[in-house]
Amino acid sequence: MLEETLVRKVSEYLEKIKLKPLNGSIEYLKLKKNVPQKDGTEKDMHVIGFLSNFNEENTDGIKGCSIYIDAKTNDLSFIVTPYYMKDIELL
Repeated sequence: MLEETLVRKVSEYLEKIKLKPLNGSIEYLKLKKNVPQKDGTEKDMHVIGFLSNFNEENTDGIKGCSIYIDAKTNDLSFIVTPYYMKDIELL
């Protein structure tokens, strides 16, 4: 199933960048239509959500994050956290 493949892809990416999601928190959220892009265009994108603990000293550090995936190519596009938004560049 496509959703499971995308979740696995996100999980592997998070491991690669050493951003640790809370166990069991990675999930497919939805296909979002017409997401604005930096170049002014719009794309349909899959949205995968997860929780991560940005401050392990207290529970206030647990925050929701999302990764957006191009619906045509299934390439990871960008990550959004409460602290930053970043394009994903795969090596």
